[in-house]
Parts: sequence; C-alpha cells; structure tokens
Amino acid sequence: DGSCEYYPEIPGFTLDSENAQGLPEYTHDSSGIEFVLLPGGEFEMGSPDTEAGHRPDEGPVHTVKLSPFLIAKYEVTQAEYAAVMTGNTAGLSPTPSRYESNNRPVEQVSWDDLKAADGFLGRTGLSLPSEAQWEYACRAGSTGPYAGNGILDDMGWYSGNSGNVTHDVGGKQANDFGLHDMHGNVFEWCEDVYNGNFYDSEFSYGPDPLSTGGSGNRVLRGGSWVSHARFCRSARRVRPPPDSRSDIIGFRPAMPLPS
Repeated sequence: DGSCEYYPEIPGFTLDSENAQGLPEYTHDSSGIEFVLLPGGEFEMGSPDTEAGHRPDEGPVHTVKLSPFLIAKYEVTQAEYAAVMTGNTAGLSPTPSRYESNNRPVEQVSWDDLKAADGFLGRTGLSLPSEAQWEYACRAGSTGPYAGNGILDDMGWYSGNSGNVTHDVGGKQANDFGLHDMHGNVFEWCEDVYNGNFYDSEFSYGPDPLSTGGSGNRVLRGGSWVSHARFCRSARRVRPPPDSRSDIIGFRPAMPLPS
C-alpha cells in the first residue's frame, strides 16, 4: 500500500510490513527474529503504592524519555536460539531448555551466557532491552498492572493457567504494540544492573536511562509460567545474580536505532 516507504532502513534488518497496531515490523537478517519498531517518547514508569502487589523498588512513578528502538515481537524460541548458537566457541549448549519444543521460549539461559564472548548477543549483534525500554514495551500505553485488555489470563501464561509448563510463543493476545508474552511464559533479562533506589535518582528520567551500578545482580521482568499474578505485573522487578539459569528464565532482544 506504499506506507512502508516512510519507515527507516535499518542495517541488518529487512522491513516487512505494518502490524495490526500500525507499527512497522522488521526481520533481523542473520537470525530471522521478528522485531517491532517502537516510537519512544515519554511514559510513566513504575507503579503507585496503591497497586496490588506493589513493592518499594517500583516507585516512585516517574516520567521517562526514550528514543525509538526495536524489540523482538516474541520471546526468543528454542529453534531461534539453537540456530544462532550451534557451533559457538563459548562452550554453551545450543539446546539448554528443560521444556523442549522448537516454538517454546528458550530457557535456562543466564545473563552471563548471553553476554559471553561468543554468546547469543555477540553472535547476532543484538542487545538486551534496558528496564525502561522493557517496561515501555510491556505497557504499550497502559498504566495498570497488565497491558492489553488488562486481564492476565488473556495476556500471558502464569501459575493460574499454564498447567505448569511453558507454551509456544504468541499463544496469548498481543499488547497494543503488537508484542506477545510480555506477561508470563518466561522471565526476560534486561541490560540493567539492579539498583533498588534507581527510580529516586535524576538519572532514571533519561533520556534512555540505564542503571549501571548499585548491586551485583541484574534484572528480570515479566513473570513466568510458574509465577503468581503479582510477579507478572508490568512494573515488577526481580533481581537474580547474572549467572542464574532456570527453566523460568528466557529473554527478548532489542536494538537501538543507529545514530
């Protein structure tokens, strides 16, 4: 229809089409992973203390400014991870998952695994989203605990509906950016070093904030197939060590636009 001519050319990516939400989708040439280009701008990050399940490190709610960026439409699948990681020199298994199935999210991958010299990020040239990017992508304009229609059962796999296993990516409703499984299925690694007081600092407002100190831990977002609903909220922050591997932990890559 000609609309795609207005979207930028991004090295290493091929423009596909607009999604149902009106945002451009791209395919990463070397991995085949589908991405959505998010417009950035300002959003309210964190949760108010009146939200059920709120924790102190989710506040104060603050306005964050973000540049446009790409983020994967789905959690990385086991097939995608194996295709990238086969033949790696880091000694990492290309098939680490407990719940083996090509279209289920890869799990049992640590932050350190992803960051290894010949790990997934090094082999693809992709990045992890910052916490701010992740929450902006998850919320997609929403302000409540869950995005989309606000009903967790419709938006993600969690302890209340998963049957105690992971599920194929994309099986639940997309949010208003066209992203799937931002709630539940597997937790997703972010780039940031966990800092429980980061939201109180001037640096948390951006543009493009990133926490680089404050602890030895990293950040997981989104909840998992075994998580209670409160862990799947848009604002919930979890802080494991970077070498943590678990069948509830996966990831979703992102990519800043070239400057």
